[in-house]
Amino acid sequence: MKIYRFHAVILLTALAATLLAGCSAKAGTQGIDKPAKPLVVLEWTGYEIIEFPQFFKPFTDKYGNNLKDYVSVSVFGDDAEAFSKIQTGLNADIVHPCSS
Repeated sequence: MKIYRFHAVILLTALAATLLAGCSAKAGTQGIDKPAKPLVVLEWTGYEIIEFPQFFKPFTDKYGNNLKDYVSVSVFGDDAEAFSKIQTGLNADIVHPCSS
């Protein structure tokens, strides 16, 4: 019975140490705000974050001075143009599709 208690104490100590390390100041925040490459968005004309930042207020409040570092927007006017962009190699992370 004592051996099980000993293993339980070791396990709880390891768990507590892991939790405390994760709760330290700035744990896990290094480098999160600056992506390696911008998010690529394929969007309908009229919804561009660069042209209409008021539509994306919380995001632009935080990243407004450096939007091009965080978001790259490609716009399309109709479904055929969107399909054409994708077929010719646009690798969008987010697409705002709709049926026109």
